[in-house]
Amino acid sequence: MIKKTSLLFVFICFTFLLKAQQDSSKVVLSGSIKDSETGEALIGATVLAKVGVGVVADLEGNFVLNLPKGYYIIEVSMLGYGKFTQKLKLYSNKKIDVKLESTMLDEIEVFADVAQIRETPVAFSSISAAKIQEELGSRDISMIANTTPGAYATSQGGGAGDSRVNIRGFDQRNIAVMVDGIPVNDMENGQVYWSNWDGLKDITKSAQIQRGLGASKLAVVSIGGTMNFITNGIESKQQMIVKKEWGNNRHNVMALSYNSGIINNKWGFTLAGTYKTGDGWAEGTFTNAYSYFFKVQYMPNPRHIISIGANGAPQSHGQRSTKVPISVYSKDMAKNLGINYDSVVDKIRTTTRYTTQTQGDRDLRWNSDQGLLNGGVVGDKINYYHKPLININHFWKISERTNLSTVVYASFGNGGGTGYNPTFSGRDTLTGYYLVQTKYDANSTFLDANYHPTENKSTTILRSSNNNHRWFGLLSTATSKLNKLFTLTYGLDLRYFKGIHTQTVYNLLGGDYFVESGFNKNPNLNPNVYSNYIKKKGDIYGSNWEAINKWAGLFGQIEFKKDKWSAFLTVTGSYSGYNRVDYYKRKNLVLSDTTYYNAIGYGDTIVHNGTTYTRDSKELKDASPGWKWQLGYTLKGGANYNINDHHNVFVNVGWMQIPQKFANVFTFANEVVKDFRPNFIKSYELGYGLKYNKFHSTINAYYTTWDNQPQRTVTDLDGNVYNINGINVAYKGVEFEGAYKPIKQIELEGLFSIGDWKYVSGGIISIVSEDGALVDEINYDANGVHVGDAAQTQIGGAVRFMPIKGLYIKPRFTYFDRYYANFLATDLQDNNKGKESWKVPGYGLFDLNAGYEMSFGVFRLNIYGTVNNVLNTLYISDAQNNGAAGNFDATSATVFFGVGRTFVIGTKLTF
Repeated sequence: MIKKTSLLFVFICFTFLLKAQQDSSKVVLSGSIKDSETGEALIGATVLAKVGVGVVADLEGNFVLNLPKGYYIIEVSMLGYGKFTQKLKLYSNKKIDVKLESTMLDEIEVFADVAQIRETPVAFSSISAAKIQEELGSRDISMIANTTPGAYATSQGGGAGDSRVNIRGFDQRNIAVMVDGIPVNDMENGQVYWSNWDGLKDITKSAQIQRGLGASKLAVVSIGGTMNFITNGIESKQQMIVKKEWGNNRHNVMALSYNSGIINNKWGFTLAGTYKTGDGWAEGTFTNAYSYFFKVQYMPNPRHIISIGANGAPQSHGQRSTKVPISVYSKDMAKNLGINYDSVVDKIRTTTRYTTQTQGDRDLRWNSDQGLLNGGVVGDKINYYHKPLININHFWKISERTNLSTVVYASFGNGGGTGYNPTFSGRDTLTGYYLVQTKYDANSTFLDANYHPTENKSTTILRSSNNNHRWFGLLSTATSKLNKLFTLTYGLDLRYFKGIHTQTVYNLLGGDYFVESGFNKNPNLNPNVYSNYIKKKGDIYGSNWEAINKWAGLFGQIEFKKDKWSAFLTVTGSYSGYNRVDYYKRKNLVLSDTTYYNAIGYGDTIVHNGTTYTRDSKELKDASPGWKWQLGYTLKGGANYNINDHHNVFVNVGWMQIPQKFANVFTFANEVVKDFRPNFIKSYELGYGLKYNKFHSTINAYYTTWDNQPQRTVTDLDGNVYNINGINVAYKGVEFEGAYKPIKQIELEGLFSIGDWKYVSGGIISIVSEDGALVDEINYDANGVHVGDAAQTQIGGAVRFMPIKGLYIKPRFTYFDRYYANFLATDLQDNNKGKESWKVPGYGLFDLNAGYEMSFGVFRLNIYGTVNNVLNTLYISDAQNNGAAGNFDATSATVFFGVGRTFVIGTKLTF
């Protein structure tokens, strides 16, 4: 018995020893697989170590694989994503975190010119959808730019969609903003109206800000930089998201999205929509906005991908568009800045009349664009607009070496903004609001028998300036891999834009009709003409014109890649034509006996001495000055050298000739501005990159010159308008951006940018007419004066702390300084020669973001919150000096105070 027991014991021991020896010869490879942009787990992704040995990721994107010790080539793949491959020597347990890039957006990225790290030789910052969702809160999507170096974004007056962005000192008229590679800057003035893109936050898959001339192949105005927004495509799996947000001032958002996944390996679609309401942080800045988005992609075979998409954001919101003196908002800050408070009060009482007795006691939210009516407060600045963007994309893989991407797009904008006509002057002595009730009462009882025996005549109304447009474009890009070293990209960019501008009666404010300005009743006028000048609600008056822009561009880029080197050379050319057609232009009708009548519009008729005279609306030779054409070009190139696996350096240079914008070519009097010349840009940049598993950073220096910066115009005695040419500016600076992940639970971000942006011109500018006569001389000195309207110093950082699985806490601090109030260089005359603009006090903002994600089977629930300006810091975000007559100091400046503390809490359910 003892012998049998001993043998059994020996057998058991031997078995355990054998098992231990077998286990010691194996290792565990584990890790996670996520989407590189969204950070979402990729359920069902395949991990292969060798033929027949593999595993799929679980519901949280994790995997565990037991392997014998040895050398392996690990492959991670999933339908709709690029393959990940890594060589590993496995002699101990190892964990890897894999991020796969979607391939469903390849045809979009061809248009969007997305830069690649350690390859594209430009300075850029990539922004994930997760970062946008975590940090943006209730703000416009443009405000995310402040998390990148060299940017300065503000909410201006605080209205939804009224924000602005500067990059490297250039405002957004000189920044190319693109959605899926399609340029969306207004073709008349270059502006971007962010209220038209209200839903972009919820449909953006990734965003990238390229600073400087950037990597775009198109002939776009990207002096300061390029902002690329890539929208959601068709993901590999079916998914639905329901989101609800609440916030300060009755902020309320409901959002839904659905992604079909890839159906039958051929097609899929995604849908999204949001509805947002709120009162806004500043007075009278309500918002009522919808947004919608859909995209359908179809792949009939591996060589073709066709997608159709549309997005838009019909909205209306109240605005605070008028800057006012500091003393109106804050008596304490005015005194701290050395403003002679009592003197300013006296000045304002007699001129702008914002308030009288309670000057300086206004809340920072106070809105001067409001009035008292029917026992309540009403705003006169209301913006309403809808600008759907529709596009059809076709990606064609012609051969293994060549592909062609083409997009046809259209945008149909309708809407405008309101304001008083004529401008109000009277204000309530207690609240500072306009005395709208006084005008309303007067309008509702004013009978003018000269015009109508029983209806009341309005002398002041609320008008609407409507800015509709019709925009069509075609963008076609071909890419050919010439050989192992060179790739050629070339294409065509065609655009047609028509802006339709009218002024209409929006609200008669108690009256029944409005008599158009400049019309005096004349007994000789035909009754038809008489009725044309009596305006009712919705009638056009005062302004009816079109801005037409035709654009043709060609571009080509050659790329070189070999070993550690990559380089590119880009050449673009554009030919743009402008025309202005004024259907409301008026001229005095002079008859043979020198008798003339009031200026009359096209189609109007008068009777003189028994003869009828008519201006034919079809005779547009007086209504249009004719087409004006301009050439533009870009020549830029750069190179990147990867010193080793961790270090790289890059350099780029560029030259641009930029045509003048439409607004600088024609006047509102429908005359051509004389002597308009193009702008000239030269840019040089040098950068260094460092990349390790836990740390990566870039630092770069730039130098950009802008010759012939647009300024104001001058007018001679005959009414001819002339551009002022010869204003030159130099921009130089250093930028840094880095991230460090010391442990799995902590991610650190840091950035800084220090700019030195100054005018480099001064002297006498002579304005000469076409016949050589001297029109005007401007004797100014701006040499060495800092550029205004953006902070030239920016320092920021963030910590993303994940103490337990699913929970994140992310504080961020950003400091801005050396912001000089906006001004015109030509205002630096006489006693103001060489004088610096008022420097706004520097300020720092502390934001806090947090969230928690939990899973219930196929359901994922996110609870999140954002508090912007946690400390409720008092600061000035926007300032304007007020012309040559001002003192270029805090006393003469008008400002917007920045938005105070705001918060958003929300939930997101994904299944």
